[in-house]
Amino acid sequence: MKSLMLTIALVATLFTAMIVRAEAPAAAALTGTVAVVADEAGKVTAINLTVGDKVYAVALDEKGNALAALKGKQVKVTGAVVVADGKSTVTVATSEEVK
Repeated sequence: MKSLMLTIALVATLFTAMIVRAEAPAAAALTGTVAVVADEAGKVTAINLTVGDKVYAVALDEKGNALAALKGKQVKVTGAVVVADGKSTVTVATSEEVK
């Protein structure tokens, strides 16, 4: 019984460590090109913001989805960036087309 409790505690500790691997959100201002990925029915499945050689996935909430209308355009985005497992995701707070 004691070894079972020790095993459960170890698994819980490892699981918690895996969850904490994601960095805390950092405020950012990014300017890049919007790319939109859609399925065959035209439903948006992903939006990316390419800034130089770095690609940020855009969180698909209300403000993130609004970027789909700016496909292929230069856009300035402010928001929180989270890096988890080598992937950067931005949650859009504000966005505006850069002309």
